[in-house]
Amino acid sequence: MSIGLYGGAFDPPHNGHLIDIQYVLEKRSLDSIILMPAHISPLKASAAATGKQRTAMMQLAFGWLPEFTISEYELQNSMISYTIDTLNYLKEHQSSIELIVGYDNYLSFHRWKDFEAILSMVTLVVMRRPPFSDRNNNLPSHDSIVFLDTPLIEISSTEIRERVKAGLSIKGYTTDAVIDYIRKNGLYA
Repeated sequence: MSIGLYGGAFDPPHNGHLIDIQYVLEKRSLDSIILMPAHISPLKASAAATGKQRTAMMQLAFGWLPEFTISEYELQNSMISYTIDTLNYLKEHQSSIELIVGYDNYLSFHRWKDFEAILSMVTLVVMRRPPFSDRNNNLPSHDSIVFLDTPLIEISSTEIRERVKAGLSIKGYTTDAVIDYIRKNGLYA
């Protein structure tokens, strides 16, 4: 069984996430993808919504799709979320894991804790959008890195939060259920 792991803040989850993970699932012939909201990301600002709120929104956005599982493993730890620790945990249960990252994460991958060990444990699937190249000069060339040209989706969680704060519509950016949840819980206002 081949699984993917896709982590992030998901603050909030949006249709770009859904399109990307569905695309990777199909193109990489994965059986499933684990979606992992980070507790505290070591290289990014803290999330605006709580872990419980982000998980609830993820259930609304992705929970109806059987190929995607939402794991709260990193949220249950009160520590910084290091991918190497998560992979060590998942490797106890899964033999074949593909770590799915965006091109922005690939460019900073050399700054990740134990990045070389990560490369020895998994296939790193980099979602690439033109006009990016295949080379990160800070990383050694490695056979376990796979580049996947994904559709260009111009949606970001940051933009959604900014639109909500400005009182603008986010219809089409995320699911109606997530929009309702954001509104009912006064998130990002």
